[in-house]
Amino acid sequence: MVGRKLTRDANARLGGVCAGVARYFGIDPIVARILVVAGTLLTGGLLVVAYVALIFVLPKSSVSGDVFDVRPESASSEKYGPIDCSAPSSESERQTYVGVGHLPPKPPRSFR
Repeated sequence: MVGRKLTRDANARLGGVCAGVARYFGIDPIVARILVVAGTLLTGGLLVVAYVALIFVLPKSSVSGDVFDVRPESASSEKYGPIDCSAPSSESERQTYVGVGHLPPKPPRSFR
C-alpha cells in the first residue's frame, strides 16, 4: 500500500467515500456500497455517523476517474491519410505538450 492515499472520489455519489475506499482496497465500488448498507443495518445506523464523518475528514482526490495513457500504434485520416503516431523525436517536441497529457499525431510529411 505504499504510495496510495485514502481519498474521496471527486465524481462519486453521496460524498465519494465508498468509491474512494473501493479504489484504495482495489474492489468494486458497488461491493463497498453493499458492505456499507449491510454494516449500517447491523450496527443500527452507527455506520452512517462514521460515513458522514469520513465525508468531512477525507480529502477529495485530485484525479477524477481512471487515467489511461493511450498511445495508438497507427491512425488514419480521411483527409491526410496515414498518420505517424510514434513518440516525439526531440526533447523540444516533448516539452511543447507537457501540460496537455498527450501528443497529437504528426501530419504526413506531404502536408508540412
